[in-house]
Amino acid sequence: MGIDRPARSVAWIIAASSFAFAVIQLDVTIVNALLTRLGSRSTFFDMLPGFVLIPAGIGLAVPAMTTAILSSVDRARSGVASAVLNAARQVGGAIGVAAFGALVSGITAEQITSGLKIAALTAAALLIIATFIALSVRSERDARG
Repeated sequence: MGIDRPARSVAWIIAASSFAFAVIQLDVTIVNALLTRLGSRSTFFDMLPGFVLIPAGIGLAVPAMTTAILSSVDRARSGVASAVLNAARQVGGAIGVAAFGALVSGITAEQITSGLKIAALTAAALLIIATFIALSVRSERDARG
């Protein structure tokens, strides 16, 4: 029973979600900086740092996000919350792969690198929008009580 109290506390939820936001924002910023410098003559090794940082950031952020979400619901509803989280993650991943894959597709190297830059900037813009939405939801929840 002692383990449930810290997991359910508001401070724990805010710390976990803040950590997830900070990791994702830092990771996307670095990856965008690395990907936007690529050109049509870039090698695999030029792309490698960005492609290593993407899963590293996700690997650090997802446990914090899962903890924040599951800690914010009653224990009796944790299965439903987990299912909704996983379904949303799967659907978002499928849509992201399809959308960003379409942006990156091209015949020439210049088209592919141009699409890669557009995809990176689009991802950064969507992350900024998601951050503002999450912060406004948290502010509304704090205001209610």
